Amino acid sequence: MKKLAIFCAAAGILLAVNRGISAETITFTAADIVSAIGGLSNTSFQWGLWGIRTRPIVTGGSYTITGSSTSQAGYSIINPPNPDTWPIYGTNYVYFYDVPGAEWGYPANPRYMIMDRPADTFTSYPGDPVTKVMDSASFSFIFTLDSNAIWNGQWQFLVDGTKYTLGTVENKGVFVEEFRGGYGSGSLPGNTGQGYTVPEPTVVFLLGQGLSIFLIRRRRAYGANIHLRSMGKDTKI
Repeated sequence: MKKLAIFCAAAGILLAVNRGISAETITFTAADIVSAIGGLSNTSFQWGLWGIRTRPIVTGGSYTITGSSTSQAGYSIINPPNPDTWPIYGTNYVYFYDVPGAEWGYPANPRYMIMDRPADTFTSYPGDPVTKVMDSASFSFIFTLDSNAIWNGQWQFLVDGTKYTLGTVENKGVFVEEFRGGYGSGSLPGNTGQGYTVPEPTVVFLLGQGLSIFLIRRRRAYGANIHLRSMGKDTKI
């Protein structure tokens, strides 16, 4: 137990030191966004997302975003998005958005939208086809922690998009409303206030791997000790 405590403490110190001297990178895909939301359609409506506002979850201090990128053609980035601020996030976040986009109060141009339904079930402006953001499309941003700040390995996002009736190939959906920072008429009201929180699996995985190796070695050593004692020897490994 004592060795386990020492191991965990050392791992924590190592992570803290590493985070304090190097930039952190968060990379996610369109599939991660859809998964965190829980799908982009139900029995009545479907949603297209043309904007993603994201930031790391940091405590004890602040952070500085130093870069961002995306593999999705047709998407652009504002980093930080000033003067296009978001009251909850301030200006300290990254905004990935569809270049054609839409103006507030008008039906959004549904090009390059992240969705879990076929592209041809959405209504589109004449001559402007709907293009789906592929699940593998990646979004990434880099940030550094200020003094005393701690990143807990999670990131948070809000979505901007457009709501349509549920369409089919023969009968496309009809525009219902545009939303920013929500998910269609408050159907997920917690999104605007809290955002979607997504765990960063890498840190958890590494700690789990280290702990597993420690426990396996400890069990093997214990088993060897038992074996030696059964042979009348007191030697410990």
